[in-house]
Amino acid sequence: MPAESLIFVNEQAVRWPDTSLGCPEPGKMYAKVIVPGHRITFAYNGDDYEVHTASGPGIGKHLQPASRERGLAYPR
Repeated sequence: MPAESLIFVNEQAVRWPDTSLGCPEPGKMYAKVIVPGHRITFAYNGDDYEVHTASGPGIGKHLQPASRERGLAYPR
């Protein structure tokens, strides 16, 4: 799916209760620590899709939005 086909719906700051970021896999163990992050929702072809992220020191690099026109766009 081309990125241009995605429609930004919503972005929400969240505090995930563990390192699964709200997407635990059966049979896996996760550290029970509060993980700050975001829940980002996009729409495509009539369906909504969520992206869960972590943010903070030592958790990947923090990206600043490059554009807010029709949603968020992040540089690669």
